[in-house]
Amino acid sequence: MADPIPFTKSLRFDIEHGGTNDEPGVDYTSVAYWHQTHPKPRFPPLPRDLMPVEPQAVPKIAGMIEAESLQPTARATEGTVIVQDMSVWAGYWSGLAQLW
Repeated sequence: MADPIPFTKSLRFDIEHGGTNDEPGVDYTSVAYWHQTHPKPRFPPLPRDLMPVEPQAVPKIAGMIEAESLQPTARATEGTVIVQDMSVWAGYWSGLAQLW
């Protein structure tokens, strides 16, 4: 989720995995953040086996069209459609760019 979702007590979020997107190698993960108002001692370092994994190869699919190549004809309800550089995600992001 790229945008914040306001809530006051709890939040439930479901990710659908199945049907047409039930492909081998499709991995989903989540992360949660919390805000606290008082100091807390540092947490211990993560165990080595929980550290980030090596990037998986981005699949090359015959006939695939990178969305950022559609920028000249893309339209937005509001604002401007731009190509966003995603090179920081090299190894994880096909084409190293996305429409934004």
